[in-house]
Amino acid sequence: MPIATPADGHGLTLTYTGFSANVVGVTGPNFSRESIDKTHMGTVIWKEFMPSDLVDPGEIGVELEFDSQALPAITGATSDLVIVWGNAETLKTWTCSAFMTAFSVSGGASGARMMASATFKLSGIPVVS
Repeated sequence: MPIATPADGHGLTLTYTGFSANVVGVTGPNFSRESIDKTHMGTVIWKEFMPSDLVDPGEIGVELEFDSQALPAITGATSDLVIVWGNAETLKTWTCSAFMTAFSVSGGASGARMMASATFKLSGIPVVS
């Protein structure tokens, strides 16, 4: 389904219990679904597959400005991760159950902005509103 006006991402926000930051970029989510091998002894030359009923909601990676005054929520329990998809034609919010699985800091050279990256593992179906 094509959209009339592509989103440029400006205004994207991401909130998670005990965690907020100035978001610079986002990757994901990367939904995936297993394929089940249904090849049998009578199969000739080509393997056969069927789709799994279960979908893995994947992960969301976030690039952000580092805030040395705030510890990352790496030890937190599963909580709501809310993404407002910025300057889209019709503003949409995705709410996902998630937990942080990684956090790293980079930068530090004089005149360079300190950056960080965080990864969140999604659990269950995202709710679009």
